[in-house]
Amino acid sequence: MMNENYREYYWHTLDNAAKLYSCVSTENISNVFRISAMLSEPVQPEILYQALEETLEEIPFFRVKMRKGFFWYYFESNFSKPLLREDNSLPCTPMDRSSNRGYLFRLSYLDRHIHFEVFHALADGNGAIIFLQTLLCRYLHALYPQAVPSGLSIRQDSPSLKAMEENSFAHHTSEPKGSGIPAKVVKAFHIDGVRTFRGGMKVIQGFCSASKAVKLARAEGATLTAYLTALFAFSVYAQSYQYSRRDKPLIINVPINLRNLYESSTMRNFFACVNLEFRPAAENIPFRSFLEEAVRQLQEGQKTERLSEQMARNVTAERNPAMRAVPLFLKNPVLNYMFLRNEKGQTSTVSNMGRITLPEELQPFVRRLEVLVPATYSQNIKLGLVSCGDVLACSFTSRIEETDVQRFFFRFLREQGLDIRLGCNEPS
Repeated sequence: MMNENYREYYWHTLDNAAKLYSCVSTENISNVFRISAMLSEPVQPEILYQALEETLEEIPFFRVKMRKGFFWYYFESNFSKPLLREDNSLPCTPMDRSSNRGYLFRLSYLDRHIHFEVFHALADGNGAIIFLQTLLCRYLHALYPQAVPSGLSIRQDSPSLKAMEENSFAHHTSEPKGSGIPAKVVKAFHIDGVRTFRGGMKVIQGFCSASKAVKLARAEGATLTAYLTALFAFSVYAQSYQYSRRDKPLIINVPINLRNLYESSTMRNFFACVNLEFRPAAENIPFRSFLEEAVRQLQEGQKTERLSEQMARNVTAERNPAMRAVPLFLKNPVLNYMFLRNEKGQTSTVSNMGRITLPEELQPFVRRLEVLVPATYSQNIKLGLVSCGDVLACSFTSRIEETDVQRFFFRFLREQGLDIRLGCNEPS
């Protein structure tokens, strides 16, 4: 049962990013991402549900529902029983709160997989990973009490509830920056193709050795994020861009976890984005050119002053008196327009959750982690990355039938000596 004090007082405003996601999500833009754990043995649903209840007791910030206020949406406590389902639906579909008892996450299982889907207004990938790791601790302790101790924590800092709920955007932004009105958006090249049947999302995944992939990237003087982002852009160029009009740039959006730069234990959204822009004007441009651009632009874009400026602009827009005074029903179409306008300025997104280190006691029971980032009608293909143990999972989500880009991407890695195991989830 939820902590009684938490039941009484809990009400929370949304953070800067959550306010946007809550207003712009539609049937075609779900803003729901999935993080999955593949275990060594089939999931036992009764024990998993018990672990879910215990995890919500420990992290009650996820036990909320979203309410519609006059000016903004807000969170309040959700006293309904959470749901656990066997997975039989397409991934990353919109969060239907009426059939989900108001919860902003979905937990499901299938064979050896645990799937945790989160509406981005509730948390970002870092917050979702912490919740899933905590869930795994409670679940695996119930199954293997001799191997996994009770009360096992995956966070050394043991943050308080207040620290986990902190609006770090506001906390780390002291001075406003500019008017908050977004600058002019450069229209990016978009990947075209035949829409998937019934609008479903195609998933193509590749799994390889994380250590060998990192070694490959370092041999080229790049981080793994820079290497794989450059390869994704190069794959789009080789299979689509160079055969199309080349008057628009390839722009890849790369989210950056701000917790690495600021002191924050929040499980809410706390990230910024770096747009990598490629303008290949000729045919047969080598991969090395894309890699050098990715390395340079990521290094420049991740400088603290650049990210601080971006964060300040976003918070300034939220604090704008005119925006704050406008009723929600008028804000929604304005924010939708701004969001779609921004989407047109990006070819795709590469989201790297990084290297996730599980407690030593859990490692024998967890084979790998996976992350799916929902493709949209403006960004037809997206790439999610995560590594756990020595398994790097590269997961493409797509709203088009063509798979040329994905096949080129994995073929290139194989040619560099990586052993790639492929998987595909065709929507029915």
